[in-house]
Parts: sequence; structure tokens; C-alpha cells
Amino acid sequence: MTSMVAEVQPRFVPTKQDFIIPSLRPPVTHDYKHPEYIHQEDFVIPLTPTPDNYPQLPYHLRKYILKRAVEENGRDIHGTIWNERALWIEERVTKLLSGLPDVDEVIRNGFNSEQDVLGDDVTVRLKDELVVHVQVKSSQWGLVRFKKALRGQYFPGKLNDEGQVRRCMTEHGIILINGSETRSDQEIIGGSFYPQLERIRAYKATEAAAA
Repeated sequence: MTSMVAEVQPRFVPTKQDFIIPSLRPPVTHDYKHPEYIHQEDFVIPLTPTPDNYPQLPYHLRKYILKRAVEENGRDIHGTIWNERALWIEERVTKLLSGLPDVDEVIRNGFNSEQDVLGDDVTVRLKDELVVHVQVKSSQWGLVRFKKALRGQYFPGKLNDEGQVRRCMTEHGIILINGSETRSDQEIIGGSFYPQLERIRAYKATEAAAA
């Protein structure tokens, strides 16, 4: 006999969110079975879903769902769910890097491990024995915050200088990646990982030549 108990979902996951009536709080979702509520001047269209470049990412961890949760709650949601999203994104990037032909070893450093605290989410050893430290973020804002923290650590009191931060990352073998579902595999690898890797290789070659 089929169970009649409906699956309970987190309240911030809009399973049938066609529109929201702003005048009703908490926000109420509808599925157009109640046409008496449909008035153009009295509803807003939900946030457009972000690109589906990472279909394995659970629905409730997607960026636009979490943004909607913040809007509906009037405050940020519990930090553990952001950590859950971050771990999924980190796993995605780890798998992508592991499949590259010139990569010899990929080590995903444990959450809150010594390496992780130092900003080394994933350590990558290339077949030419070069080792780089990959910092994975799940949004563009995460990249900005990391750069600010790096500038505060190495250049306290200095003005914002993108070139200075980039040079610092290159010198320390740090690669910064946005692994969000808004980024395709090609954007992550071809548009982010390899360009930063080539800058690090060029710096190491110049350093070796000067020695």
C-alpha cells in the first residue's frame, strides 16, 4: 500500500513557486490553482534559477534557492547549510582536477584541518612535480572575501590592489576557483585553473633562472 504521508521538505525550498504575493507574510506560494490570486500588480516573479552546470548539486543547496531563503526569512539562514554547499562545490572541483591528464595527485584537505585553516582546500601535484594550493569558493563573493583576507594578511593597511594580490597568489602557488553551479567545467578548468597555473609556472621558471 502506498504511503499517503507527503515528503517533508525544508520550508525554504519552493517546490511549486510560481509567484509570491508580497502582501501576505510569511510568503505564500501557489501553483495557479487559485486564479483569484492572480493580479499583475500584486505579485513578483521569483529569482531566475542559476545555470545548471552542476546537476548533482541538491536543489536546496543551489544559489538562487538560498538567496530566496534569505529574502523570505529577512535574515541570513543557518551557517551549516552554507558549509554543506561549500563541501559539495569543493568535491566537484576535486573531481574535475583529478581527471586532468597532467595532474599526478590531488589531495582534498579535511574540513578545519591545518591545511584548510591556512586556506589550502585542495593540494594538487602536477606530473612535472609542481605543487599548487587550490582554494575553492562557491560564489563570486567568496572569491572577493578570500582576496580581502589575503591582502589583510600580507599587506595590512594597504589600499586595494588587485595586481598586488594576484602576484602574491602566484608567488605562493595559490589558485582561486569559483566552483559554483553558475560555472561550467570548461570555465573552471580552461578559464580559471590553467591560466593561474601558467602564471605560477612562469614565475617559478623566472625564479629558477635568476638563482
